[in-house]
Amino acid sequence: MPILEFLHPRPEAFKSVILFNLSGHGLLDLRGYEDYLEGRLVDYGPKKLPILDD
Repeated sequence: MPILEFLHPRPEAFKSVILFNLSGHGLLDLRGYEDYLEGRLVDYGPKKLPILDD
């Protein structure tokens, strides 16, 4: 709908703001994705920390 609002704005007394959010670095970890699909990734569990032992 924001694109339609941009192309055909409503004639109203207040100003409209179109907010666009673009995040990420744009790079893909293709090797990691391939490893995931092939089942080659190792699932590491959390380590037991001695500070949490009472």
